[in-house]
Amino acid sequence: MKCKKCKKKESLWGCSQLNSPYCFECHNKRNMIKRVLDYIKSACFTIENLAAADDDLLVFSNDVAITVTAGWGHCIGTCTTNATIDFEDSDANKMTMTDFTTSDWGTEPTPQAISGNNTLIAYEGFSAEVTNAVSPETDTYLICFSYTIDAQ
Repeated sequence: MKCKKCKKKESLWGCSQLNSPYCFECHNKRNMIKRVLDYIKSACFTIENLAAADDDLLVFSNDVAITVTAGWGHCIGTCTTNATIDFEDSDANKMTMTDFTTSDWGTEPTPQAISGNNTLIAYEGFSAEVTNAVSPETDTYLICFSYTIDAQ
């Protein structure tokens, strides 16, 4: 049975929100079903010809408040000196994190936790910044981050 959207007049089905905005308990007269929706999301963006001068690259905005939880990335190309990246919001508030160094394509990166200044209000911008001199500046980068949607 799928959880249906509840209506006030509906007596057969009922839905009640549990401890998380992503967990709903649905029931009918015979049984209960618990549905859990994935609340950890991730997003990635690609930047071609990344250079050390690439600061404040506005890459993301969401229509609801979110908390950014981790960042990682890949370098695709020669990747002699991989980029080191940090994140900030559109008001230039740097997120509390260890800048992460991207890994070569084919090697799994180690995500870096983000622990402070990491909450974005609805429609606020999210940007990436290169913190080192990359070489060569013709490589392509895939930069990723994970986030949770804040309770509404």
